[in-house]
Amino acid sequence: MSSAIARRLGVLVLSCFAAHAGADTPQDAQTRAADFATCAAYYFNAVNVTPVKDYETVYGAGERAFNEGLKLVGRTQLDELMARSSGEMMKLMGSNWNNFPTVEQRYNADCDALMGGVPLE
Repeated sequence: MSSAIARRLGVLVLSCFAAHAGADTPQDAQTRAADFATCAAYYFNAVNVTPVKDYETVYGAGERAFNEGLKLVGRTQLDELMARSSGEMMKLMGSNWNNFPTVEQRYNADCDALMGGVPLE
């Protein structure tokens, strides 16, 4: 085999490896989807206590989180993950919207960080 062909073959193998290395495993996709579902639930719940002037921004973050999760696991599974997260938030605040700051304290920073990597649509 000529050295030129060997180099091209080596580059091709490395390219294939690099492409595969960046791919999510099913578990990675599930974990990321759960994170996006949690943040979608957080933002959609937050609109209930958000001033009207900030409603579009908060709701928009929820939509973006939802859409990212949807790409990973589909509607049915994402809905289940969101319902689970929303239930956890309701427990955390004792089903009392006056206690939403406890939910905000728990989820806001993580969700803002997660969504910082998602481009605005």
